[in-house]
Amino acid sequence: MLIAEEYRFANCELRTMGNDLLTKGKIIKIGTDFLEISNDLGSSSLARYEHKVKVVINHTYLESKVIEGILYIPTMEFFRVIDVKTLMEKEQRNFFRVNVNIEAIVGVGPRGGGPIKRYPVVLNDLSLNGTLMVCKAIIAQRSKIELAFEIDQKEIILDGQVVRCKLQSDDQYGYGIRFIDVDDQSANLICQYLFKKQKEIIEI
Repeated sequence: MLIAEEYRFANCELRTMGNDLLTKGKIIKIGTDFLEISNDLGSSSLARYEHKVKVVINHTYLESKVIEGILYIPTMEFFRVIDVKTLMEKEQRNFFRVNVNIEAIVGVGPRGGGPIKRYPVVLNDLSLNGTLMVCKAIIAQRSKIELAFEIDQKEIILDGQVVRCKLQSDDQYGYGIRFIDVDDQSANLICQYLFKKQKEIIEI
């Protein structure tokens, strides 16, 4: 059995591999290679029969998991996912990106070289790989940056690089930031925060 019976009735999301939400529900049955998930939103399937899907499982006290499988028997009452397997840790990290509203400070230039200028920014989304940062400052694409922010009153300082830039409004720019060499402590803090935010979304 891929996951323990204790995960039965855990809250979860069923998503396409492209990250589109199919439904929110609870695990109602755990088999040796399949899961059955209640269709609490009453959603008709957005993925065709026998397409790959992801199941994001959030438990009150057990470890959160991301499971991959094949959609089978989608109905208005439940979904069955067969041929399930646990995603590799790296794949799980890439999967989680949540909307946030976190105030931060960005410094232009790599940490080792000492940032020349610092600007207040707001993070609009966050993953273990990067963030969408919004600010009034004009920062060139490919610029190396240092980003400082807090999660649960713990400071995180990360190096990153601007990979894209888009004008959001007359005086606001959105910057796609790719994190560089995230240390284990920061990765764990961010991962715990992302799982918590995912759980909050599921419970809405």
